[in-house]
Amino acid sequence: MISLYGNVNGSRRVLYIGNLNSPFQREMYKFIKLYGKSYGLIVDNYDLKSGRSLKEKLKFRLSLANLFFKVNVNFDCIFVEFLGDNAYFTSLLNFKKKPIIVRCHRTELYEYWNKYRERVIKAASRASLIICVSNVIRRRLINLIPWVKDKSTVIFNSVDPYRV
Repeated sequence: MISLYGNVNGSRRVLYIGNLNSPFQREMYKFIKLYGKSYGLIVDNYDLKSGRSLKEKLKFRLSLANLFFKVNVNFDCIFVEFLGDNAYFTSLLNFKKKPIIVRCHRTELYEYWNKYRERVIKAASRASLIICVSNVIRRRLINLIPWVKDKSTVIFNSVDPYRV
């Protein structure tokens, strides 16, 4: 699926936006990077986090300029973890309308929903593809934002059989 969106105009550069300090996001990044090679994809990571202190918030605002350049110039496809702030800010900076693939988890549609519903809706409307981690999450997404049904799919979170 990522190879389909990653091959834009003959180029194959994918930007993965996620926190590599998180084990599941790090594993997903490694998976995309490893298997992307078989499709000729070049995959890089960008960690977009806002923080709480004034210093962290200023650093975040400066990082948006760097992200703007990466999204519009350096990469052909953007893969974003979470249909929340990461997807929202990335979609705002995506002036060249490059494909954005978002992986939707539980928190965006439950805990995050009441406070940041508008951001989630805008990010969902601007996404090219929304990958839900389960059928329950996809049903909840479609219930909350019905018009994203055609661009949402399910790819289950799974257990690595070699670690069991």
